[in-house]
Order: sequence, then structure tokens, then C-alpha cells
Amino acid sequence: MDINFLKQTVFKTVDFTFDGEIEVYDFDGVKVEYDGKIARIGAKSKNTFARGLFLLCMNISEGKTEIDIEEKKHFEDLIFFLDCSRNGVMRVSAVKKYIEIIASLGFDSLMLYTEDTYEIEGRPRFGYLRGRYSKEEIKAIVAYAEKFDIDV
Repeated sequence: MDINFLKQTVFKTVDFTFDGEIEVYDFDGVKVEYDGKIARIGAKSKNTFARGLFLLCMNISEGKTEIDIEEKKHFEDLIFFLDCSRNGVMRVSAVKKYIEIIASLGFDSLMLYTEDTYEIEGRPRFGYLRGRYSKEEIKAIVAYAEKFDIDV
């Protein structure tokens, strides 16, 4: 797990800085502990770790100096549904921003609703004048989501 990438991404998403030490351990769900000096985050996946970082940010931002939060999953999958078929397709950079936000909220899946807004070989008029994602753009979205353990 790339802790530094996740830390930088979540902190940038919520405009937060934290120079303290963060210890990470394996936990089924999300566990955040902070004693005013050291933060401990328990998580099994990258998206649950991102959720733990987000909880740390929000609580410290509220002025709390001691934190002890535990969350368990209530659903097997938590899916964010993003409509990419209305009024043109969303830029890949915007979809990546959504991925960062939903990871911070603990989502584990992203579903792109794309009616006819993707490329099909040999069908140049598919989605005519609506914009579409190329194969490379879809691969870029999937690859970025994998950095957070989010399925697309």
C-alpha cells in the first residue's frame, strides 16, 4: 500500500496538512486513533485507509486532540454511480477527482453510466456529437481507481 500517495491525495482533497506520525495496521473496517501526537489507522484496503485518513482530517480540523473512531462495513459493496452520458462526457481529470473523493468517503466501486459515450472500433458514428471515452481514457480511469482499490 502506497501510504504516502494516499496521504498526499486525501490531504490535498480536503486541503489539510498533518506533519505527525501515522502508523498503519491491519483492521477489518476502519479504525482511527489519535493521542495528539501519533495517529494510528487500521484498515485492510487502500480505500478504507483513505477513509481513515479522511476521518483523521475532519476530526483534527474540528479541534479534537484525541480520537478513537471505529467503523465496520454495513454493505458488501459501496458503489458510486456517475452519469457520463448527459451533456457530454466528463473529462478524465474530473473522473479522477471523483475517484479521490469517493475513496476518502470509503467507497469501493465506481460505476460509469455511459449509454453511447465510449469508442467502438469500426463504428465511428456511435455516440455522434456527444463525445466519448477512448479505450486509452477508460484504461487510464481504471488504472487510477486501482491505486485506491476501487473497482470500475
